[in-house]
Amino acid sequence: MYSRTLRLEVLLDLQGEIASSGDDLFFIVLHQTHELWFKSLLYELERARDHIAAGALDPAAHELRRVRAIERLLTEQLLSMLTLTVDGFAALRPYLGTSSAFQSAQFREIEFLSGLKDSRYLNVKWFSTAERRRLQRRYDEPSLRDSFDGLLARKGVADLFDAIKCDPDGELRSLVEGLVAHDEGLREWRVRHMEMARRLIGDSSGTGGTSGLPYLRSRQGSAVFPDLRAILDRL
Repeated sequence: MYSRTLRLEVLLDLQGEIASSGDDLFFIVLHQTHELWFKSLLYELERARDHIAAGALDPAAHELRRVRAIERLLTEQLLSMLTLTVDGFAALRPYLGTSSAFQSAQFREIEFLSGLKDSRYLNVKWFSTAERRRLQRRYDEPSLRDSFDGLLARKGVADLFDAIKCDPDGELRSLVEGLVAHDEGLREWRVRHMEMARRLIGDSSGTGGTSGLPYLRSRQGSAVFPDLRAILDRL
């Protein structure tokens, strides 16, 4: 049965008492679906990393294309926040307490797995013990960036620009394009998230205890593969 296979009875009950009104339900569903997609992103990024480490570039590029598709979906999904009025969000905000999307352990895992490892997130108070263990594991294990750099070292690539130009089957270029697209996907999501925050909270501080917009602006420029973007721009 469809509902049993997808465990819909459990899934559709997860909003429970935390979402009783229209705005509450919308807000909670949006964030819960984000976390489900984050789970999928982590799975695909792990597979891409491991395929790169094994020298399997075509499968890695395929997984990165799926990563980019999910990131587009998440960025577009944030547009639905435009249906939430400033007054509606102000009424909802007290119920959020100190919780914030800033506290998503899975998003930090995505950053760590990609190569943006910030040790300040390892022991923050809002993560559970299980979440801190996951973050520590991501911090300690090789990242997507590590895997790619290891690939170049094994192949003896001294000049990536020349290596891509001379790549007979285009595998290396497809991989580089996928890595850059992932970087751009994260950046676009951050920009869209900041735009939504600017509209809904203005200059107020964030619910998670951050400075709000100044903090979000500070994260916009975070990139894992800026050097690869520069190489693609030359090709």
